Amino acid sequence: MLVGVGFAWDSKSQGVPADVCNAVAFMKAKIPPRPEGAVDDDPPGASAFDDLDGDGKKETVVAFRTGLQENEAVILKRVLDGTCFQIVYRGAVPKKALATSTNGWKDIEARQDIPPSGHAEVTLKFVDGEYKIRKVGKCIAEARGTPCSAERKAGLIDKTEDEKKADAERAAKEKVAKARSSLQGLFSACAANKAKIVTWKRQGTLAARRGDGDGAQAAFQKIRDLEPTWDETLTKLREAISVVTDDEGPEFRKLMLRVRRECST
Repeated sequence: MLVGVGFAWDSKSQGVPADVCNAVAFMKAKIPPRPEGAVDDDPPGASAFDDLDGDGKKETVVAFRTGLQENEAVILKRVLDGTCFQIVYRGAVPKKALATSTNGWKDIEARQDIPPSGHAEVTLKFVDGEYKIRKVGKCIAEARGTPCSAERKAGLIDKTEDEKKADAERAAKEKVAKARSSLQGLFSACAANKAKIVTWKRQGTLAARRGDGDGAQAAFQKIRDLEPTWDETLTKLREAISVVTDDEGPEFRKLMLRVRRECST
């Protein structure tokens, strides 16, 4: 029996109509196989939950496990098209319906397991035709009570398609801005490396003309030692230019001419 999530589940229906549309049977066909070696002492259990969309009928929740310590649930809405149920959410285990609503459906307080031993208190809201995690409250990363990081909490939020698109566009702009801001520093590093190489080539050539073999060898060894740094700077510079210009257009050609002018020896 799954406990500690606001109410208990068992394998018998609780307040669910006992007809051919059996919620447990419906979900058994959809629940993924248990992991090898797992003990099936927590079979799926159905419970009438709450009238979430105001149609006068309570939605059904079926709780089950997808792993040894991972509790999961689905919210089912009864439909009359011959398929019995429509799945309006799968994920965190609902605890209670809230007084607030989103798009005509009550918001839900739920518990989201965080493998291997953490959990979070989350709020589900009905967005884009289904429930999504839209708010994360108390979040424990591990059994010993370590709080979740801000990144971990943010990762639990279910983004809408528009939000995902906006995030991607923002990330792309930030990447371009970061690359653009790095150009001057990379060109400066490139110019500094070029100046060193020109100086050491001159020193090595003059030493060779004087018959100073050791001096010439030392100068050219400095150039060889600089090559890894030189190559790394050129690689970063070309990558930054690629990000900024997408390898095309007038700015791309202008920057590549600058590379040849300021970096080539």
